[in-house]
Amino acid sequence: MSENKTKVLQFKLSDENYCVNIDNVTEIVKTKELTNIPNSPEEVKGVMDLRGNVTTIINPKQIFDIKNDGYNSEFVIVFDTNTNNKNKG
Repeated sequence: MSENKTKVLQFKLSDENYCVNIDNVTEIVKTKELTNIPNSPEEVKGVMDLRGNVTTIINPKQIFDIKNDGYNSEFVIVFDTNTNNKNKG
């Protein structure tokens, strides 16, 4: 009998734990200097250069309406919005 197991990346925002399918995660990188984008939505922290690609950085606490707990991560989870959730292995 074959079991299909889903691999997830678990992370914590304030007191809540979240999981995302690892197939949607491209990589996890250290935060670099962000460039602000004038008139952008409140959840957009800015953009950064990620190996020659302009990458938009979103604050998930804004999206999930989580009160600022004073903790700021030095890492960014990079999602591939074009992933079709096929099993990679």
